[in-house]
Amino acid sequence: MEKNSILSILSPILCSITRELSCNCESVSGNCSKADREALIDFKNGLNDSSNRLSSWRGGNCCQWDGISCENTTGIVMSIDLHSPYSREETYENWSFMSLTGEIRPSLMELKSLRYLDLSGNSFEYIPIPKFIGSLKNLKYLNLAYCGFSGAIPPSLGNLFNLQFLDLSSQFYDLFAKGIQWMATLVSLKHLVMNHVNLSMLHLYCCQLFDPISSLSSTNFTSLSFISISHNFFTKFPLEQQISSRLGTIPNSTGNLCNLRYLDVGYNSLNGSLPEYLKERKNCSSEGLLPKLRYVDLSNNQLAGKLPFWLSQLEALIYLNLFNNTLQGPIPASFGTCCMSLGWNELNESLPVSFGQLSELVELDVSGNHLTGILSEQHFSDLSKLKILWVQENWDMVLNSQKNVFFLGMSNASISDFIPNWFWNISTSIQEIYLSFNNLEGHLPTQLNLYPRAFIDFSFNLYEGPIPLPNHGSNLLDLSNNKFSGPIPVQIGESMPDLWSLSLSGNQLTGIIPHSIGFISSLQIIDLSRSSLVASIPSSISNCSYLTFLSLGENNLSGTIPKSVGQLHWLQSIHLSNNHLSGEIPSSFQNLWNLEILDLSDNKFSGNIPAWIGAAFGNLRILSLRSNSFSGELPNNLSNLSSLHILDLAKNNLSGSISISFHAFKAMTQSAKHESLSVQGIRNEVAP
Repeated sequence: MEKNSILSILSPILCSITRELSCNCESVSGNCSKADREALIDFKNGLNDSSNRLSSWRGGNCCQWDGISCENTTGIVMSIDLHSPYSREETYENWSFMSLTGEIRPSLMELKSLRYLDLSGNSFEYIPIPKFIGSLKNLKYLNLAYCGFSGAIPPSLGNLFNLQFLDLSSQFYDLFAKGIQWMATLVSLKHLVMNHVNLSMLHLYCCQLFDPISSLSSTNFTSLSFISISHNFFTKFPLEQQISSRLGTIPNSTGNLCNLRYLDVGYNSLNGSLPEYLKERKNCSSEGLLPKLRYVDLSNNQLAGKLPFWLSQLEALIYLNLFNNTLQGPIPASFGTCCMSLGWNELNESLPVSFGQLSELVELDVSGNHLTGILSEQHFSDLSKLKILWVQENWDMVLNSQKNVFFLGMSNASISDFIPNWFWNISTSIQEIYLSFNNLEGHLPTQLNLYPRAFIDFSFNLYEGPIPLPNHGSNLLDLSNNKFSGPIPVQIGESMPDLWSLSLSGNQLTGIIPHSIGFISSLQIIDLSRSSLVASIPSSISNCSYLTFLSLGENNLSGTIPKSVGQLHWLQSIHLSNNHLSGEIPSSFQNLWNLEILDLSDNKFSGNIPAWIGAAFGNLRILSLRSNSFSGELPNNLSNLSSLHILDLAKNNLSGSISISFHAFKAMTQSAKHESLSVQGIRNEVAP
């Protein structure tokens, strides 16, 4: 029954390969080339043929030799089939007499068109698989099963881009693979057999695999030291049948992998719970459960259930990542390693006090859970090496006990409090601080005492007072959606020359946009929208040559758009709506080739809609000129905006007929309802 099942799987693959060969070659007619004949003779001379199986290999036409097939018209050798005609049991009993032995000579490389090579069931007496086989780049079928090869599988086999069938099965685990990264380049492979091959590394990162690797069902995985199978679509541990008869997410016999050092199964679809225990292999060279395992990543799966106790017994473990699953229950008091990411699960109860004794702890993430209780000094008493901290509760105690943290993440932690003044005396080591989406209030010091070029995100809180600036510069400053008031500091450009993202939107700012903002040439994002800024847009902004996003909407800005803005070739989004800006759209905007969004709505712009818009903005997705004083006719080439999703020209003084074809806006929805709405905004404003 098992034999019939295997044949039913193999038959379509073998038939497709042999059918292609039989249509183009045959073993009788055709005259083989001199070069191919000489290569085969040299190949034969390297073999020991005690059973005289190659007796037909004589004469000038090698296409008539047993086991050789040629292309029908040219006589080029395309197939060598010298598999043992005897069963494996018969071959085992009479190995030396019935099998071809000797060496495989590199003269095979002269057979440039060889597509099929089968040497299975012979005995090459523990020689390694020749590296030059990886040079036979036209091979579609390669069968070296049970040939007596030993040693490492050559990674050069990864050069066989056309290979569809590969069998490297071994009789006595004499073959081993240091890794199988080379398989990633076998893009045509349909069938792989590696029975009884000893693997030490399994590296199948991001291979779009869905099912368990059944073709490795007899492979010995007990010597594995490295497993990286992340970013696939596995729903169960793909080696479960090879190391355990028990079905499950992570089989409990994983404990048999006593050489395992690295396990990464993250970003899959593993479901179910982790086993309550692991079987411990008694004959490991070191004592204990998985004694060499240092790295475990099971993040971004669908694991459920409680955290098992055995995770705390992995004495060599330095990295544990269970981020973004649905694990429940308490965190065991015995847990602890250098780097732990337990965030975004459904863990509950309190954080164990024993965490305070983890003197080697460098990174801790328990955010996004349902932890309760109060954090005391005991929780952080001996964490002298802690650098990265994501927590949620009693943050004042956390800050007071940590003086060497360089990453502090407490976003969306439901914190309603003030930042104590003493914090700014111990904050000089912080390189990244994220406190967004809380209810933090009060005033921040005018000088933030942080590490040079820090990443600072205090957005979506209740802070008041003037805009603070870091005293050693910043790469990212996000103070948006607070209650800051007063002017933007005049010296903002000099204070942060390396800034690439500035967001002060949604505050109560007044005054002008400082001219010094143009001193920050590295800026990519400027968002000063939704405040009460006045006066004109400074022309110095054109010095920010890397700018991709400019949002100044919902202020009280006036004057014209500086022509120099058209020099910002990387701009993708311009939002200037709801101001008092006037004049025409600068002709220099024709140089904004990357523009995707242009929103000038609710201003006082006038003049004609430029005829060059259709040709200049090939990537434009949103064009909103609503509620201005544009006049004249619609330019015909607006229909060239093939990427456009939204076109809003309502509430202007446009005249003339609509001559553009709205069917040319290919990116717009094809829904009749949506198309009608898109057009209606124009029709209501165009005079007959």
